[in-house]
Amino acid sequence: MDVLNDICSSLRLKAELYFHAALDAPFAVRLPEEERHIRFHHMLSGRAYVAVPGQPAVALNPGDMVLVPEGASQILSSDAAARDAIPLEAVLAAHPVEGDTLRVGHGAPDCRILCGYLGFDPGILHPVLSVLPPVIVLKRNDATCGSALQLLHDEALLSGPGAFFVLHRVVEILLIQSLRREATASSPAHPYMEALRDPPSPSA
Repeated sequence: MDVLNDICSSLRLKAELYFHAALDAPFAVRLPEEERHIRFHHMLSGRAYVAVPGQPAVALNPGDMVLVPEGASQILSSDAAARDAIPLEAVLAAHPVEGDTLRVGHGAPDCRILCGYLGFDPGILHPVLSVLPPVIVLKRNDATCGSALQLLHDEALLSGPGAFFVLHRVVEILLIQSLRREATASSPAHPYMEALRDPPSPSA
């Protein structure tokens, strides 16, 4: 049995989109904690930073993506040193989402981001979820996930027939690729991750 395949099947992953964010700089938005979700932000254009408590801000360029496990609170900003972040609830009250787009500012946006989350079966608390790094950064030139990131990027910009379904599936694939990358790292963050690289058991 392939352990990673078994984990991904048992979690019953399901990706959902919050919105396409079209933001003018400067901006700093604070997202609250949200249990049982793995949030993601995929950069479509511009540059932004994501910071979670106790971790340095990570920079995202077009084609990059960040996954934030455990539903941790986070700040999405145009400046790595942003301090006075506005709660997401206040941003949504002032700028209601129209269609699938959260627009803050006027004219051509400085930054466009695809925002969403991965949910999973609430009755399952798999240990792999508790040992993930607090922030997982996927770069567009990464050999492991670059092709999936490019497909996600193209489909998000295309918004053609079936794009919504493709986006969901590609995000799920990116999480699985992230788990595989963590498991095969030279120094896995946790012994449990190291166990995931054990070869599948031969069938009887």
